[in-house]
Amino acid sequence: MSDRTRQYWRITTLGYAINTAVVPLLVLTGTWQAAAGLMIAERTGKAIRTLPRDVLLSHGAMQVGRGFGFGLHEAMDQVGAVTGPLMVATMLSWQLGYRGGFAILVIPAILGLVVLLVVQRIYPNPRDFEPVTADLEITGLPRLFWFYLGAIAPGIVVR
Repeated sequence: MSDRTRQYWRITTLGYAINTAVVPLLVLTGTWQAAAGLMIAERTGKAIRTLPRDVLLSHGAMQVGRGFGFGLHEAMDQVGAVTGPLMVATMLSWQLGYRGGFAILVIPAILGLVVLLVVQRIYPNPRDFEPVTADLEITGLPRLFWFYLGAIAPGIVVR
């Protein structure tokens, strides 16, 4: 859908907004069914945001280089993968329980959404990062090609 509509920012923001709302709501759940529903919603938010986010990253990598863009994305992903569980573990070690652990996750969720909205304002059209390419004109194949093709064609058919 993001490729058809070219609404990469809007769809990415929707996915992150779902995650920002859902993960801290785990604090309020009292049943496993509600927690399972919120986890399904969290996975849905991730599914919505991942593909258009990757398109945005590929456009941005045109400016900084593919290697640096990939490395930065992976580094930020790993920071998030480590920081979140450490925050929850810290809250558990302070005897604040799982509710406190999930409640603290609202901070990185909101910070991530704010950064996304700021970057969206700064770079509203990520396609501007792509280099301009010249249109190729095809006038036909040279006469030498047809001569060569005629010479090798009988050998291709026989084998």
